[in-house]
Amino acid sequence: MRLSLFRKDSSRRASTGERRVAAGADDYQARVAQQVEQYLDEEIHDLPGIYHYWSNKHLGPLIEETFGPGTIPEIYAREFASAIARTGQTSLVSLGAGDGATEVEIAKALKAAGDPAFSIELVELSDHLLGRAAESAREAGVADALRFSQCDVNQWRPAQTYAGVMANHSLHHFLQLENVFDAVWDGLDPSGVFVSFDMIGRNGHQRWPEARLFTQFLWDQLPERYKFHRLLRRLESPVFLDWDCSTEGFEGIRAQDILPLLTQKFGFAKFAAWGGFIDVFLDRGFGPNFDPKSPEDRAFIDRAQAANEAMLQIGFVKPTQMAAVMVKDRAMTCRSSRGLDPWRCVRDPTTDYARWTGPLVTISNPEARPAPKADPTIIPLIGYGLASDVSDAPFEDGWMGPRIAFRVNPRRQITGLRVNGWNADGLAESVELTIDVADQRASKVLGGGLFGFDLVLRTPLDEPVDVAIRASPVRIASETDHRLVSVRLDTIELLH
Repeated sequence: MRLSLFRKDSSRRASTGERRVAAGADDYQARVAQQVEQYLDEEIHDLPGIYHYWSNKHLGPLIEETFGPGTIPEIYAREFASAIARTGQTSLVSLGAGDGATEVEIAKALKAAGDPAFSIELVELSDHLLGRAAESAREAGVADALRFSQCDVNQWRPAQTYAGVMANHSLHHFLQLENVFDAVWDGLDPSGVFVSFDMIGRNGHQRWPEARLFTQFLWDQLPERYKFHRLLRRLESPVFLDWDCSTEGFEGIRAQDILPLLTQKFGFAKFAAWGGFIDVFLDRGFGPNFDPKSPEDRAFIDRAQAANEAMLQIGFVKPTQMAAVMVKDRAMTCRSSRGLDPWRCVRDPTTDYARWTGPLVTISNPEARPAPKADPTIIPLIGYGLASDVSDAPFEDGWMGPRIAFRVNPRRQITGLRVNGWNADGLAESVELTIDVADQRASKVLGGGLFGFDLVLRTPLDEPVDVAIRASPVRIASETDHRLVSVRLDTIELLH
């Protein structure tokens, strides 16, 4: 069984950090334009071979355990056929239908099963994708069963009652999830179904800190050739850089809110969940670096999957993808895969994962101050250049004191500098980060969590240049660590 569950790719620009959604009208319209433009010419269904190896071996049996055999469109079609028979309604609607590839296959499956009367309304923001959907429907001989509505799904309201509503890898593009779920509720027949395959991980499809811990552990086992991001065209070594895919358009804009909101509003008849840190090695960014014909590559993926599954089972890592059949009856008994029901899969943002992931080191001597080394190799510099002449450096555990300073010797022209790192949550004081490169300066007040901060040079440089990074320090509130630290540095990246 060939399961293609990553519907659209994510990576357009590189940025890290938690995003809070507070988009103004201008920003929203700019994102709408970016979202539409992104898929004008892009093939949105292609996936690397290693993904299909993994999905056939690991994901297929998992899905089949809960939903029965068949392709994803066949699963939708079965649920909708039952709902049509149960409700007497014949109308279905797909929210965020994209190019309609899945919906066309659903229509073909319903027709093949002998369902005499049904219609699927495709609601989509992009008229370009709806045009592709209409053409596909004509070619497949199901144009009579499909209707097309160009609309911002965030503002959609049902004009009729539906036997079934679907959202196939589209929920993670919606900004107004509450409005969308209210509309689904209002339009759904009391005995109808809301079916979705979608992303439910961290916003921007980033890793949560606990998942990133395992990602980096596996990253360190890989040769350099596996660490080149095929879409961003950059080598991510020695540290895995966790791109925030929501910086343009709406990719993963509120992914982490999807499952909590669904569990508050709907009951669940069927549910399966998977993913965590395994996704990094399967998607379009790094997946093409793995050869599904290589025994070594397959073995690595199998080990990563086994570790991912173990962490899901004990609840330390939460899943990033789901398949769900939802109903209006919140008392409905849920059939779930491997005992992972939807409520167990919600990541509680109040859980103190830092207790286990250990962002701070423990120092046995409370008065100890581990001295930074004047060693170029301790500067986490990546890109086409080398560090030298270090006068200040991070601590050995990656944390900064008030300042680090070094010289960059470019091996090709650089256009700027990006600092990626992590700032502790819940500090009494804000941390201000300042970057000085040559005669340019940029500053930023950091919130808690992962961050990415750029200084773009007015004039590209190819000569050695002095760099200083300063951050207002905060004393660690620990009985065993009395250092003044500011932020943890993951990478200092040369932009080209």
